Amino acid sequence: MNRDRFQDLLDSRGSDLSAWPDGDRLAAERIIASDPVAAAALEQARRLDGLIRRSLASAPQSSREDIASRILAGLPKSLPAQERQTEPRVIEVRAPRKKPKPWAFWPAQEAFFPRVAALGFAAAFGIAVGLFWAQNTAERQEASADAAAIIFQTDTAIGTF
Repeated sequence: MNRDRFQDLLDSRGSDLSAWPDGDRLAAERIIASDPVAAAALEQARRLDGLIRRSLASAPQSSREDIASRILAGLPKSLPAQERQTEPRVIEVRAPRKKPKPWAFWPAQEAFFPRVAALGFAAAFGIAVGLFWAQNTAERQEASADAAAIIFQTDTAIGTF
């Protein structure tokens, strides 16, 4: 809780913290303990509440009724005229129109070209990997054949140095 929130709660709920909800009361107690400005605001609110209570207790019953009648006199006498609806309004909700894609010749094949492009990319990638793998495998087989010929002194290795 910050100081502004504390002041709002103090203005709306009063200075009696025991009447506040538990969560707000605990947070208010923490801010009062840590913030001297909040503690001063609580003390000022307690003094104001005390003045109001003493004023109401010392005022005669007729004075209280005068205050209530002045407050009620300040309120509007009637509400403005309301418009009455005889039939409920039906609001039609339409799905938004989809803007056609530039590659779609007709709506049924809207995703045709992106799929073909993805398939072409996958095929090209597969061919490239396959060619690299085949070349690499051929080089390894050739190297292993040369190594075997050198180690075992076969006819293919004679005269190769």
